[in-house]
Amino acid sequence: MLFRFMYFLIGALSLSTTTFAQSSPGTSLSQTDSIIHKVIINSTPTGAEVFIKDSLYGITPFELKLPPGEYLLAFRKAGFEDTEKLITIIDGKTQIIIDELSAIPEIIIHTIPKGADVYIDSAFAGRTPIDSFYTQRGKHEVKISREGYEDIVTDINVVPGKNIYKSLSLKPKFGFLSLKVSPEDAQVFIEGTKITGSFSKLKLNSGQYDLKVMHHSVKNSFTKRITIFPGVALELNAPLDRFSVTAGLYSALVPGTGQIFDGSYIKGGIEFLISAGAGYLLYSAVEKRNDMDLEFNRAAYQYKTASTEPAAVAARERLSAAAVKLREARNKVTMTLAGFGAAYVVTLIDALIFHSTERHITIEKTTAIPLKDLESYSDQNYNIKMKFPF
Repeated sequence: MLFRFMYFLIGALSLSTTTFAQSSPGTSLSQTDSIIHKVIINSTPTGAEVFIKDSLYGITPFELKLPPGEYLLAFRKAGFEDTEKLITIIDGKTQIIIDELSAIPEIIIHTIPKGADVYIDSAFAGRTPIDSFYTQRGKHEVKISREGYEDIVTDINVVPGKNIYKSLSLKPKFGFLSLKVSPEDAQVFIEGTKITGSFSKLKLNSGQYDLKVMHHSVKNSFTKRITIFPGVALELNAPLDRFSVTAGLYSALVPGTGQIFDGSYIKGGIEFLISAGAGYLLYSAVEKRNDMDLEFNRAAYQYKTASTEPAAVAARERLSAAAVKLREARNKVTMTLAGFGAAYVVTLIDALIFHSTERHITIEKTTAIPLKDLESYSDQNYNIKMKFPF
């Protein structure tokens, strides 16, 4: 019975000793003080995190005690490539482990204009300007995208120790329209869309547009097909003046020419012929009156100088007839003058009321805008859907 108790006690002590040895700290990587060895771990540059089997053991430089065997050390530091180092711990030796870290190159990307989204291998990397971005060595696809500009897709090759700098100019897909309108309250339509606010520096996608300008005081509107080029400002002058002295001045000088100047060739020609005919009739009537006036003066002189009664009677009859014809000639002059005046006034009023507007659109100039100035140049942005003939 005593022997059984002693055997049980010895077994229990053995089991507890084994259990204590397995559960003591550092058993997986360090045994008892008699068999562990000191390892000094450092890196160039310092400050690297050291992992063994995904467990962090320290930040270089630091000391570590390990039992003999092989260990795979993983060094990680921001801005440097991850490295692994296989070490062997030998009995009785203090080892010094130094790892040379390779800096990851910086990727610097600038764009004109700035504010473009950058994707590296389809992952969003930031918005330009990007002054510091890190990725692993090798080839990578870079995509740069900004609304209103053409996408840029390029490749970069990351090589250790060599920074990458990209400065790219984005090609715009829009242009600008500056429109000077007179009168200022004229209505402007682009592809049927009414433009409100300022007509200066309208931002439009490149392409062709139907431009329409109209005003309530003008019977007919004016349209023009314009082309917007990317990165170019188009300046137009579209006057629809309510009153312009140009047409009136032309018609005042020569009736009907104001209408011809405004583009109404048939109407202006008819009014010119009517005015010319009235002018000819007036000229003829004035010539006739002058002849009758001369005849009357001759008859009056003959009447005054008549020496006999029969001569005086004949002269009086001639004077009376000349007076009648002179009066008729003067009345005709008055009538033709009234007719000419009426035709003149009608053509002048027609020119001033219906043809006094300078209804035309002229291209002043086209100006290419530097890419760096595109954003500051932009004033209003109109997303107008273009119409296509197909």
